[in-house]
Amino acid sequence: MSFILSSNGKEIKDFTFEGYWRCAGSTELITAGPTKSFPVHQGKIQSIIVEPENGGSSAFRFNINGLINGKQASGTFRMSVTGLSCDTYELNWTAKSL
Repeated sequence: MSFILSSNGKEIKDFTFEGYWRCAGSTELITAGPTKSFPVHQGKIQSIIVEPENGGSSAFRFNINGLINGKQASGTFRMSVTGLSCDTYELNWTAKSL
């Protein structure tokens, strides 16, 4: 995972997941991320982005939760496409400022 925390600390943008997920019974390498930003409120990240918004069962669903503490952050992430039976399942993550 990679992302940029805005200078005011109120959003995560340019989020990208590069890794493996289970898709229709096999493991596949994928690089994906939402075009929208995840909001951050008082150092907490708790957001779901569905793209496209009206994509139904073929839409990507990005779910992130976490806490930002100074120059470090940690939490969970999950990405799925229900209609294609594709899912990263819940992943733990940690990050720190470069």
